Amino acid sequence: LDQLKDWLMMELRSEPRFSDLTTNRQRIRYLYRQLVLRSMLAGYSYKQFLTPRETGEDLSRWGQQAQRNKQLIDLYNQARYSEKPISDEQMESVHKDPND
Repeated sequence: LDQLKDWLMMELRSEPRFSDLTTNRQRIRYLYRQLVLRSMLAGYSYKQFLTPRETGEDLSRWGQQAQRNKQLIDLYNQARYSEKPISDEQMESVHKDPND
């Protein structure tokens, strides 16, 4: 368990800073990774076989913020699987802290 936590902390530290990312698509993918890694650090048992949408539902059952996660995961699916652009307004709906 300690090895897993050490690995998760290393992954979080090795991530680029949010402010260094140049597109909303990159920022959404970053926020999704952060959500999963931070949830795992808090004790969530990540299930690799779940889709992002199913992961969001599983996180909601586990006790995470359902509405914010749904918005983030919808945008993550858009960023990952479509060419449709993500607007600044959509980005702000899931990320309020400019200092992250």
